[in-house]
Amino acid sequence: MLTLAILALFTGFQAQDDPVRLARELVEKLHSDKIEERDEATRKLMKLGLVAVPDLEKAAESADREVAERAASLVRIIRVRQELSPTILKALPGADERLAGGKDHAWMEVLLDATEVEKRIGVPWTAEDLGPLVRRAIKGAGTEADQDVIRRLIVGRKLRTAIPALVESYLREQSYVGPFSRALEQMRAPESIPPLLRASQEGPSRMRIRAAYLLGVIRSKEAIPVLLRMLDDPEPEAGETAAWALCRLRATEGIPGIAAFIDSKHPNLRCAAVLVLPLMGAKSEVPGIARLLDDPQGIVKAHAALALGELGARERVPWILPLLQDPDLEVRWFASSALGKLGDPQSIGPLIGLLVDSQSRVRCAAAQALGELGATDALGHLRTALKDGSGEVRRGALDALVSLNIRAEARFIRPLVTDEDRWVRVSAIGALWSLQDGAAASVIVDRLNDRESEVAGAAATWLCRMGRREGVPTLLNGKHPLWPLNLLRLPRDWDLVNKTELPGGREALAREHLDFLARRHGRVLDWSDRLSELDPPWTSRWTLSGKSSGPGPLEDLAGIAGDRGEVILESDRLRVVPPDEALRFWKAWWDQESAKDR
Repeated sequence: MLTLAILALFTGFQAQDDPVRLARELVEKLHSDKIEERDEATRKLMKLGLVAVPDLEKAAESADREVAERAASLVRIIRVRQELSPTILKALPGADERLAGGKDHAWMEVLLDATEVEKRIGVPWTAEDLGPLVRRAIKGAGTEADQDVIRRLIVGRKLRTAIPALVESYLREQSYVGPFSRALEQMRAPESIPPLLRASQEGPSRMRIRAAYLLGVIRSKEAIPVLLRMLDDPEPEAGETAAWALCRLRATEGIPGIAAFIDSKHPNLRCAAVLVLPLMGAKSEVPGIARLLDDPQGIVKAHAALALGELGARERVPWILPLLQDPDLEVRWFASSALGKLGDPQSIGPLIGLLVDSQSRVRCAAAQALGELGATDALGHLRTALKDGSGEVRRGALDALVSLNIRAEARFIRPLVTDEDRWVRVSAIGALWSLQDGAAASVIVDRLNDRESEVAGAAATWLCRMGRREGVPTLLNGKHPLWPLNLLRLPRDWDLVNKTELPGGREALAREHLDFLARRHGRVLDWSDRLSELDPPWTSRWTLSGKSSGPGPLEDLAGIAGDRGEVILESDRLRVVPPDEALRFWKAWWDQESAKDR
């Protein structure tokens, strides 16, 4: 008898705790006349979760409108709660009900709330917490600012589960370049490649083109066969996009197909050919490119001339020279630049003639080309160009005199330090440093009080380069880069690191380039954890030449950092820190240096 009693009691408990039966009973209570019973049943059904959904879905079809609406709402809330982590549900009370409303943007709003809560409590969300929110918020991100929040979260937290939704949304965007495409580029996620490959071969042309573009951006070698076929696409934009993608991939097997564009009836394809082929080093295509010097479209003709210059086709100089008289501004401009690159002395006379062209851009290009050609017999004409009515031309003449590297010309440059155009003043200060004109110090010091901050910063940098300290207060008290102070603190070390040759053609993140420089000189890269690696200077990949075209690779990288980070060279480290931390460091250093002088 005791056994039977226990068995009966156990069976009663089973019936009471059977979730399916309990769900059915609770759904029935939604019909109750008492609001307290309906509300209690609602809370218990929500707690039951998915097991209650079948009965709730039936109730959602009830003739009783209130019961149907309450049941349907509960189904939506339960499904939302299944997506969210317990941590998010606890930290954001009511979020499940907001999201159950069915509006995509609600997910974006809750995601923004989550980021604010994270800042307030100081405990980072996990990928499990943020992943579901981000995946759904992608569809509701209506503004670029919202999209950038999502980009930062996906890249910063490495939320790889969001990549399929990100690809889907990118393919629907209007713009090729936006936060979502940047996120996919930064993630370089292999899981994005299969859907992009499918999209590049199926669906409407716009989607195929967008997919091809991004496959090139993320450097997907798997896409090369698809891109090669796309060169023959009847849609010109598809072929143009495929050409650029193959160029990014350095897929030289695409050169013949791209070269075929030279004879295309579409000017955009002809233009794509002359833009892309030089970047791929396609010297074998010089004869075909030269034919386009007679193209009816000025933009094609102009880029064809420049392409020959970039490919070093010096034998084509006689073909390019007549273009200096072309009625099209861009043709004369690009032809001048091409002749400067090709280094043939027979170009000097015609280029001197262009220094009086009606268009300032052409005069500027002619002056710069004469500098590249080392045309010392054009010095008188370049000095005259320093007085041209266009600031652009005056800057071009300054570039030319720097290229000629004749220190005696500094006396003709000094007056431009007070030019009416601020960018001419900046260029003149830079030119005087390039020519190592120590005699200009007094006029440079005067520019520390220039009304334009760019000029004052250039003057302070010039003084630091020359080992002079008058510009330190300007750098410390204004919104200027602080890296020039390294030239005063550790001048020999900075000069040694800054003269390092980087591996030619190496594409890398700024952090990777800086790490190479540090290790090359027995130092470690000390990267502050306060820097946001999601900022453009750090997420973009940079190709710096073996020999830097600027003052040096270290200064190039300091310039790339802009206002997002400062480089501080130590005897054992190369530090990269936020600007506020750098400012404190350099102010402390300057206080110590000033105390030594007292």
